[in-house]
Amino acid sequence: MKTIIISAALVLSAFTGGCSSSETKDPVPSTGTPTGTETPAPADTAAADPVPSDTTPAAPTVKAPTIQEIMKMTGALHVSWTNAEPSCDSIELERKTATVAYKVVATLPGEADNKHDATATAATMYTYRVRCKKAAAYSAYSNEMSASPK
Repeated sequence: MKTIIISAALVLSAFTGGCSSSETKDPVPSTGTPTGTETPAPADTAAADPVPSDTTPAAPTVKAPTIQEIMKMTGALHVSWTNAEPSCDSIELERKTATVAYKVVATLPGEADNKHDATATAATMYTYRVRCKKAAAYSAYSNEMSASPK
């Protein structure tokens, strides 16, 4: 039986000297600090916990109500809508005029689907919209509908 003895220098030469690269490799194991002749290993990012770019939880999607009708009454308007969100905490009814921006005129229980607006005055056109509030989230605004009292 023959015993083959291979020197460590020959093995190292086979891995570093046999390359076609002109770069010389340092035969000493790396300490993690580049010496100028070795390329540092890429950082191991797989082992680290990924850091989310935004830690804010996504707001739940809340469906908007739809205004169905505004009934003209003497000195008042009656606004009716359909709730698309079955579990609103509250409903906000807003209105505007040609000279006044939207403002909340009523905050109602979540199951409300109409509101009598006795503060509307004759000869003024009012535009209404509603939205649902659920926890800290709001739906988009409903469609807008306009009318003036009789």
